[in-house]
Amino acid sequence: MDKTNYKEFMITNIEDLLRESFGPLIRKAVTSAIAEAVAETIPKAPKYGRLMSVTQLANESGYSKHTIYQKNCNHEIPGSVKIGGKLMFETATALAWVADGCRTLKKS
Repeated sequence: MDKTNYKEFMITNIEDLLRESFGPLIRKAVTSAIAEAVAETIPKAPKYGRLMSVTQLANESGYSKHTIYQKNCNHEIPGSVKIGGKLMFETATALAWVADGCRTLKKS
């Protein structure tokens, strides 16, 4: 076997050895990286729809449902809406209120 053939033989054997040894690990790492990249590009579904219930607002704010009802009666929570007699809150407005520390609205 001449030098060129020997070199090609060794390269082929090393490539095969590396492929057999590290192929599954590399494949797993690449697959994982691709899955993460794809997951980052998919918009996440919002936790709530356009409106949120008293229970959902209570969970987000840390107040009890009873306190939410009281604060709503005192006009302390923005974005309240009644739908078929059920108290709901505009999600964006209510979450902004929670993010602002659930501050009491000034009465006019």
